[in-house]
Amino acid sequence: MRRTGRRGRWPRGRAHAERGPADLAAYGLQPHRQETFKLSKDPLFIAKVHDVVGLYLNPPERAVVLWVDEKSQIQALDRTQPILPLLPATPERATHDYKRHGTSSLDAALDLTTGKVLGALHRRHRAIEFKKFLKLIDDEVPAALDVRLVLDNSCTHKTPALQRWLKAHPRLVLRFTPTSSSWLNLVERWFAELTTKLLQRGAHRSVAALNRDIRAWIETWNDDPRPFVWTKPAEEILDSIRRYCERINPSGHLAEPFQFLEAQVRERDRHGALSDRCGHPLGRAVPYVTGCEEAPHAGLQRKRVPFCARRRSRRRDRAARRRLRRRGVATPSPARPGPPVR
Repeated sequence: MRRTGRRGRWPRGRAHAERGPADLAAYGLQPHRQETFKLSKDPLFIAKVHDVVGLYLNPPERAVVLWVDEKSQIQALDRTQPILPLLPATPERATHDYKRHGTSSLDAALDLTTGKVLGALHRRHRAIEFKKFLKLIDDEVPAALDVRLVLDNSCTHKTPALQRWLKAHPRLVLRFTPTSSSWLNLVERWFAELTTKLLQRGAHRSVAALNRDIRAWIETWNDDPRPFVWTKPAEEILDSIRRYCERINPSGHLAEPFQFLEAQVRERDRHGALSDRCGHPLGRAVPYVTGCEEAPHAGLQRKRVPFCARRRSRRRDRAARRRLRRRGVATPSPARPGPPVR
């Protein structure tokens, strides 16, 4: 092919358009695509997957299974110009820029059997608001039924005050999903419905207007609920993770936690039983640390102070040093690591 024009450029005609992208499409190649992933580092990942999926496929008879999570920082956004309605051969149009009027946080509990949703809106996302939401669940569920709550590992779900309240209300039992595994929580799918059908297509000039629309949308959903159905067993989930680990293992992307996870799956395939890092057997429905239960192997996990508690402690120390400096008392600065000794 000859070169035309200055700077030695190739001609940009139909042949140029058909060359390259057409060849990639012919071979089924899509190099422009990129997806995200994250493998869980939870040492009890397999036991928790069996426990959570078991609640999906075989829910208890005299208990209500609720999938709980928070959707925080919901923004009340208003477009800078009015939204143009849908017209023949023209989609609905909205400006790309917006005005922000505040945020709201939604606590939601999805009933596995009926598909109904119990929601509560708050200004902030703290353990205090989550405790109020648990009290609401305790009041709404009939007293003759137990309550199984499946939720993530947020520090707001594990505060000492909340643990004391759960001990006083033993019918509420918390089941935690593995870390970095929010895809196991079915209420996330309901949050996607809320986002795509209400929040992304709406315009709100205040937080109060946003809360009214969310409450109305929940009432409309509960008038004709559509329960989600989980169909994939735990064995297929673990097999798919094992196959993915085998594919990426030659590239060197498997860190130690992922190797441990792969070893757990192979141990299950070989002997039909699971074991933890210390060699203790893990069954299909092994209990683990929940809201008010004592797990037989709880000592295997190192007790860690939540990040929010460590941050509050550092803030109190800094405030105490400032008060002493105002009084004229000399206070030593916190120790800092020095340069390495050579």
